[in-house]
Amino acid sequence: MWTKSRIVSVAVFTFSLTSLAHAGEIDVLRGKFGFDWFHDPAKGKCLKITDKLLTEFKSKRYKCDLDVKKNTSTEVGARTCATISQDKEYLIFDTKRQCDDERETQASNE
Repeated sequence: MWTKSRIVSVAVFTFSLTSLAHAGEIDVLRGKFGFDWFHDPAKGKCLKITDKLLTEFKSKRYKCDLDVKKNTSTEVGARTCATISQDKEYLIFDTKRQCDDERETQASNE
């Protein structure tokens, strides 16, 4: 028979596994390139996604969409990681060239 405390323990354990799985999925971004498109793209630059930035993305401050979307200015597929407060949003591309092309296109459109 399941006691209330056992049900809560199982729920907490399941949630922990889900959080760890999501955190591990974000590792797919390692080595890719991104920029915060909420700030002036002309002054920005594409950053390589390193362990330091991945740690930020894994924090509770960020929510990432790892599905590749092609709704960018250059129509190249990108993933996103945005702060919960919505003051930053990184567009993340597979290559530096794709990232630079998108940033430059956005800068020329302003």
